[in-house]
Amino acid sequence: MLNLDITDTVAGQQLINLGDQRGSLRIASEDIIEILEARFEQVPQEVIDVTSEIDDLTLLKALHKASALANNLDEFIQTLRRSKN
Repeated sequence: MLNLDITDTVAGQQLINLGDQRGSLRIASEDIIEILEARFEQVPQEVIDVTSEIDDLTLLKALHKASALANNLDEFIQTLRRSKN
């Protein structure tokens, strides 16, 4: 029987990195929604869906900051819409 550790392979490392990246994106998206819920209570499903689909960690970090600084939910939604263009 072969004693192969997939983490010692390039493909294994790529899979680990991909998993780490996806996890970071998911956590960043969830953090934005948590802040919005804490500040504004109800968050429209559309905002949750759009935020969850973003695959750019830099953009999610900017939206995280925007979620904390927005004066109201509509202001954040406008920022979210501008970020998608």
